[in-house]
Amino acid sequence: MPRYHVRAEFRRPDQGARWVLAGVVIDHVFYPALPGVERIRRRLREPGLQGWSDLPTEVIAVDEEQAAEVALDVARSHWPDRVGTKIPFADGTTGRVGRS
Repeated sequence: MPRYHVRAEFRRPDQGARWVLAGVVIDHVFYPALPGVERIRRRLREPGLQGWSDLPTEVIAVDEEQAAEVALDVARSHWPDRVGTKIPFADGTTGRVGRS
Protein backbone atom coordinates (compact mmCIF):
# COMPACT_ATOMS: atom_id res chain seq x y z
CA MET A 1 0.00 0.00 0.00
CA PRO A 2 1.38 3.46 -0.88
CA ARG A 3 2.69 5.91 1.72
CA TYR A 4 1.98 9.61 1.35
CA HIS A 5 3.91 12.56 2.72
CA VAL A 6 1.32 15.20 3.64
CA ARG A 7 1.54 18.88 4.56
CA ALA A 8 -1.24 20.71 6.35
CA GLU A 9 -1.97 24.24 5.11
CA PHE A 10 -2.98 26.92 7.61
CA ARG A 11 -4.25 30.46 7.02
CA ARG A 12 -5.10 33.50 9.09
CA PRO A 13 -6.83 36.74 8.07
CA ASP A 14 -4.13 38.91 9.65
CA GLN A 15 -0.93 38.41 11.61
CA GLY A 16 -2.68 38.85 14.96
CA ALA A 17 -5.29 36.15 14.29
CA ARG A 18 -5.13 32.45 15.06
CA TRP A 19 -4.15 29.94 12.40
CA VAL A 20 -6.98 27.94 10.81
CA LEU A 21 -6.61 24.60 9.03
CA ALA A 22 -7.43 25.19 5.35
CA GLY A 23 -6.65 21.72 4.03
CA VAL A 24 -3.88 19.28 3.20
CA VAL A 25 -1.51 19.02 0.27
CA ILE A 26 -0.46 15.71 -1.22
CA ASP A 27 1.90 15.69 -4.19
CA HIS A 28 1.12 19.36 -4.99
CA VAL A 29 -2.66 18.75 -4.93
CA PHE A 30 -4.74 20.72 -2.39
CA TYR A 31 -7.57 18.93 -0.54
CA PRO A 32 -9.74 21.43 1.39
CA ALA A 33 -10.81 21.09 5.01
CA LEU A 34 -14.29 22.33 4.02
CA PRO A 35 -16.11 22.36 0.68
CA GLY A 36 -15.56 25.50 -1.33
CA VAL A 37 -12.09 26.29 -0.02
CA GLU A 38 -9.64 26.64 -2.89
CA ARG A 39 -5.89 26.75 -3.13
CA ILE A 40 -4.49 30.30 -2.99
CA ARG A 41 -3.35 31.11 -6.50
CA ARG A 42 -1.68 34.48 -6.02
CA ARG A 43 0.27 36.42 -3.43
CA LEU A 44 -1.65 37.52 -0.35
CA ARG A 45 -1.74 41.17 0.73
CA GLU A 46 0.97 40.62 3.37
CA PRO A 47 3.40 37.84 4.31
CA GLY A 48 2.72 35.44 7.17
CA LEU A 49 -0.95 34.74 6.41
CA GLN A 50 -0.39 31.29 4.98
CA GLY A 51 1.73 28.52 6.46
CA TRP A 52 2.40 24.81 6.27
CA SER A 53 3.38 22.02 8.58
CA ASP A 54 4.21 18.40 7.86
CA LEU A 55 1.85 15.88 9.40
CA PRO A 56 3.51 14.01 12.27
CA THR A 57 3.44 10.75 10.29
CA GLU A 58 3.12 9.46 6.75
CA VAL A 59 -0.33 8.39 5.63
CA ILE A 60 -0.85 4.87 4.30
CA ALA A 61 -3.81 4.58 1.93
CA VAL A 62 -4.85 2.93 -1.32
CA ASP A 63 -4.97 6.24 -3.24
CA GLU A 64 -4.57 10.00 -2.82
CA GLU A 65 -8.28 10.63 -2.22
CA GLN A 66 -8.36 8.24 0.73
CA ALA A 67 -5.02 9.59 1.94
CA ALA A 68 -6.48 13.11 1.93
CA GLU A 69 -9.46 12.02 4.06
CA VAL A 70 -7.16 10.33 6.56
CA ALA A 71 -4.75 13.27 6.52
CA LEU A 72 -7.52 15.77 7.26
CA ASP A 73 -8.62 13.66 10.23
CA VAL A 74 -5.02 13.47 11.48
CA ALA A 75 -4.54 17.24 11.06
CA ARG A 76 -7.79 18.00 12.88
CA SER A 77 -6.83 15.76 15.80
CA HIS A 78 -3.20 16.95 15.90
CA TRP A 79 -4.11 20.66 15.78
CA PRO A 80 -7.64 20.82 17.30
CA ASP A 81 -7.25 24.51 18.17
CA ARG A 82 -6.80 25.28 14.45
CA VAL A 83 -10.07 23.76 13.25
CA GLY A 84 -12.62 26.37 12.22
CA THR A 85 -15.80 26.86 10.24
CA LYS A 86 -14.52 30.10 8.68
CA ILE A 87 -11.39 29.61 6.62
CA PRO A 88 -9.59 32.79 5.53
CA PHE A 89 -9.23 33.34 1.79
CA ALA A 90 -11.71 30.58 1.06
CA ASP A 91 -12.20 31.77 -2.51
CA GLY A 92 -8.45 31.51 -3.04
CA THR A 93 -7.84 35.02 -4.30
CA THR A 94 -9.63 37.98 -2.78
CA GLY A 95 -8.90 37.77 0.92
CA ARG A 96 -12.56 37.39 1.88
CA VAL A 97 -13.28 35.08 4.79
CA GLY A 98 -15.25 31.95 3.91
CA ARG A 99 -18.82 31.29 4.93
CA SER A 100 -19.76 29.46 8.13
